[in-house]
Amino acid sequence: MQSRNLPMLPAHSYLGTNMANPQKENGHLQISNDIVDKFCKYRLSGEEWKVLWVIIRKTYGFNKKSDKISLSQFVKLTEMKRTNVIRSLKKLVNKKVIKKDTTYTTTYSLVKDYDKWEDQTSSQIETSPNRLSTSSHIDYKLVAKQIQTKDIKDTIQKTTTLQTPTSSSEENIISTNKTYLVIWNKFAEYHNLSKINTLTKPRLEKLSVRKKEKCFDFKEILGKVEKQSFMLGDNDRKWKVDFDWIIKNDDNYVKILEMKYGASEPQRKNIKL
Repeated sequence: MQSRNLPMLPAHSYLGTNMANPQKENGHLQISNDIVDKFCKYRLSGEEWKVLWVIIRKTYGFNKKSDKISLSQFVKLTEMKRTNVIRSLKKLVNKKVIKKDTTYTTTYSLVKDYDKWEDQTSSQIETSPNRLSTSSHIDYKLVAKQIQTKDIKDTIQKTTTLQTPTSSSEENIISTNKTYLVIWNKFAEYHNLSKINTLTKPRLEKLSVRKKEKCFDFKEILGKVEKQSFMLGDNDRKWKVDFDWIIKNDDNYVKILEMKYGASEPQRKNIKL
């Protein structure tokens, strides 16, 4: 079969006219290779990276050292929830990767001196296979397996109100309660809430009552807390939910499950805490 000489078609005719076509002439970032090399090794969560790149884009992208960036801009550019943006900003500030200046107005900037960044060789960064995922969805089964670690045993031993179990049934009760303690503390650490150090007698008594109630599903409750920013401090009073408030009675956790704290701001003001 005789071949024919076909004319060369422009790329857009077969790749589509809507394909991305970034050009350096349309704007670019000038970042030191040293900082980029540090980025390659530095561990951040996906959401932290997204927020960090917004700061870089708004500063280095306009040849600025710092810039006033509103939360709405972060939300728009990252497509993240407002509460997640706030949490990621706090973490980046705590890790000294970015600087937040509130002297006159809130501005953000990248800390160029990466030697000041949080040392990730410390115990703050866990690299063992048992490390929980950095996502907001906690692996509760994995947490339960970690109950028997030395740190948790030491925590439980500090509880003066707990007596040495005298039967297998008492051992099972304490073991179950330790699971709640660890799950809550992992959740609280991630969302910057108050942890609990001990399983006091009042806590054990209230927890025992709550577990007998049909609607009390601790995993589901925490999942609903995540979806209600009011409970994570996004309110005028800066109130945050805690472990004791959840197990206090048979009404508080039901309100969480019913998403009562996901109401609009005017409705929230009428909520009794």
